Amino acid sequence: MTQKLHILASFWDAAYWTTVSILQKKRSALNRAGFLYNPQCSLHWQAWSHEPLCSQFKAYLFGKKTHAEPAYLAAVDKFIMSAMQSLEDDAGSGKDVLCFLGGIHPDAVPFLIEYINKFKKMKGLQPTFTAILGRQDDELRCQFLRQYKQADAQTIASIQIEQDCRHRGDELYSNFAQWCGQENCHLITHNSADPQIAEAGAMSELTSLFGLRYEEEESPPVCFPRTCPGIDLACALKAFSFSAPTSKDQNGFYARLRKVERDEGYEEALFMPKKEAACLLERCREGNDRLSRLLGRPGLFPSPHPLDALADAPENPPDMTEQQCATFCKALDPDMKDFFLRRLRDLDRKLTPKEWRIGRCLERDRLARKTPSVFAWPRRTPVVTVLTLCYNHEKYILDCMRGVTGQQADFPVEHVIVDDCSSDNSAAIIDGYASSHPHVRPVFRPFRAPHGENIRDLFGLARSEYVALCDGDDYFTDPAKLQIQADYLDEHQDCALCFHPVRIVYEGEPDKERVYPPADELPRGVRPYYHISDLVKANFIQTNSVMYRWRFQGGLPDWFHPELVQGDWYWHMLHAEKGNIGFINAVMSAYRRHDGALWRLSEIDRRKHRYKVGLDELHCYHTMNEHGNGKYREHFLRLGDGVIADILSQARIAGNSGIIDEINEKYPQFAQHFMETLAAMKRSG
Repeated sequence: MTQKLHILASFWDAAYWTTVSILQKKRSALNRAGFLYNPQCSLHWQAWSHEPLCSQFKAYLFGKKTHAEPAYLAAVDKFIMSAMQSLEDDAGSGKDVLCFLGGIHPDAVPFLIEYINKFKKMKGLQPTFTAILGRQDDELRCQFLRQYKQADAQTIASIQIEQDCRHRGDELYSNFAQWCGQENCHLITHNSADPQIAEAGAMSELTSLFGLRYEEEESPPVCFPRTCPGIDLACALKAFSFSAPTSKDQNGFYARLRKVERDEGYEEALFMPKKEAACLLERCREGNDRLSRLLGRPGLFPSPHPLDALADAPENPPDMTEQQCATFCKALDPDMKDFFLRRLRDLDRKLTPKEWRIGRCLERDRLARKTPSVFAWPRRTPVVTVLTLCYNHEKYILDCMRGVTGQQADFPVEHVIVDDCSSDNSAAIIDGYASSHPHVRPVFRPFRAPHGENIRDLFGLARSEYVALCDGDDYFTDPAKLQIQADYLDEHQDCALCFHPVRIVYEGEPDKERVYPPADELPRGVRPYYHISDLVKANFIQTNSVMYRWRFQGGLPDWFHPELVQGDWYWHMLHAEKGNIGFINAVMSAYRRHDGALWRLSEIDRRKHRYKVGLDELHCYHTMNEHGNGKYREHFLRLGDGVIADILSQARIAGNSGIIDEINEKYPQFAQHFMETLAAMKRSG
């Protein structure tokens, strides 16, 4: 018998949630029937499927379309390859492999096929494809209720068309039919008005494909709330609470809300945005007609449809009252109350009025229970914020956090850590440490940032007078560092930032340890002050040595560029515009050099390093020159000469003759200056 790879797709509507539940409950039965199903857990949704892999294919597609930096695409590729290797291991079992992708984008199908063909065992399997499709406004209603009052229906519908291409279902099916063969493709339609449980007939058809029976009691035992106040509370908390690595049980949370809804007799929200639904269906009509013709059906969905009987969504839906909020909060388990209170305290943005109401109710409940907590709510405004960006720093992040915790200061310090979707154990380590150290404010990004969103998240949380930086693989060594630097800025109002030397630690090579910057590399030698005219010549300020008089207390401006590879130099320059650069001649932190560090290659082979990131360096110089209105143009052009020379030197070895054209196209000023410099050198002999 031919071994098969069964690819299953279902979008974010009733069919998705029911399928997640059924497949998870029937894993043992599937295994006995000869199907191996090993899903992953999406931490944000707590849904077991291969949706995380599907999301990464979408991220890869997005990165390709927007010309994301190579590091971003490499990180996405690494995740995909790891997930595909798991499927390859499953293929080695001899059983049919089942992969539930959720809502795959039509343009991501070629990437999926390309990756499957990289693996010998999977490439040898016979692919089959099954799609479970509800009328597109079913997904609209599901998403509308799950983003209640947080996103308008028109925006949700637009995302379904512009980003997810739900109107191209016929292309998705055709792409798979071309690969699998029409005889190996199946389309199951469901016609439910319930936003979370698909109709029994569709689910019976699905389970029968795998030789199993469907029992209605196998549908999700607990679902999203169904009343306006319940949805209100759930939407206010679900956006961040279950994305943490040590998340509480989402269904347990929903079960408490549903019980309150029943006990209090709240009215079910039997409505949907009718105008947006009609527009969405019109956009999808041609694709649905093509798909029905392809399948030889008179139509995909019945008319009238159960969704047609729903009322229109109210223009101003009622808000959850203070009493309703208190009733919901009181019904939660004590550990869940503390969990939500901490998450509200650590939220990576300004709280909405609704979130403040929930926080107040939870804090009143905590005080009424006389439960002690180290997590004061709301959080105090710090004098100094330490900003840390972490990606796969599980070996180092504890040193970083302990270095901040050990600071002896007479003012409050906050440590904001943004984990950029690490694939190792970093996030769990951060979350565990933060659970007993209230000054730590963790933020866990669900996806790798392709265009500097991680920096925007990180910097956007700093509202203190002073800000210090420390990457996740570096650490502070002097417990008085923050006090010394804050006192310095207090006493020197003419300074916009201050810095100090650092000890560079080479992993596994202790004999190479050194201090940076050495005195002879400081512009004009050791001085109490430096100026932006010094800094523009070279970046002599190591990242975890700086403290800023934070110029972005009101938030980041639109003109800020978070994506720059040499970002710290850019940040130093932006602050040096506002005042002098103070120098404290004392080593107070350590900068770690290890094989995974971004700039490690620059010391081993500068030309190879610049061939890899040189265009990003030119982008940084170009951005800083534009920001300064050309004031330091000649300095940046001279720096660009060295970068271009190294790129071309390595490009000759690599046989890349087109790189100079790319430089000339993207950064013509730098290319022209380089050619003029070469001509001048030739003339001078």
